[in-house]
Amino acid sequence: MPRSSTRHGNHQQYHSGRWSTNRYGVVSGSAQFHNPEDFDQPQWQYLSVAAAPPAIVPCVNAERVYDEKLCMAIYTYSYEGISDQVTFEDRVFCTLEGSDSEEPIETHPNFQELYTKYKGVRDAQGRFQNFKYGVINVDGQQIFNPLYGVDHFLTLGLIWTRTRVVQALPTNVISRVDSIDFPQGFGAMQPPQLKGKRNWLKLAPAAQQRSNYIQLSERWMASGRNGFNGDIYNEKSSMG
Repeated sequence: MPRSSTRHGNHQQYHSGRWSTNRYGVVSGSAQFHNPEDFDQPQWQYLSVAAAPPAIVPCVNAERVYDEKLCMAIYTYSYEGISDQVTFEDRVFCTLEGSDSEEPIETHPNFQELYTKYKGVRDAQGRFQNFKYGVINVDGQQIFNPLYGVDHFLTLGLIWTRTRVVQALPTNVISRVDSIDFPQGFGAMQPPQLKGKRNWLKLAPAAQQRSNYIQLSERWMASGRNGFNGDIYNEKSSMG
């Protein structure tokens, strides 16, 4: 298949489409080959990524449509990938996702004060059972116990994700997974400092191969108020 722009009569056979580079440095675009042929007689050799005009990134898809007015098949080639001509190694993006999760009320840092103020009740084994049902005295007022039935409380949850594009999967990609760790940031986007006993746990990564590159996401999860236990979550227990 010829690679330079050629013409069929007054019609140019090769057409370059739109090209772009996304925030990770991945180049994508398209090109078309217009070929005079019958509608019901596709030239199958052109419906292959190997038949695509050369570009700085690989062709990843080929498709055919037919233009009845021109009596031509239009073969469209789609490209995607990374190239040495476009930098990608400094394109790292971090996200912070917050949520609220529930923790047992016994883990609240002020549990003893709550237990006393709102008349906590323990079972025969001395374990917290509930807050007293009925009217109690709170700050000199007789009110129905507002904590009756409460056994959990909301606490902040955070997931930190660092996403980048690589040419090959790093050999240490699972290093420190399931271990207490500190997230990596990039530039102005840095992970927040946690207060008290809270710390970070490195989670399993996610990687997806696309064309000639891999999109890699590394994740960390913030602990609850008491932190992840270092005797459980350490490098010895890590898969990496």
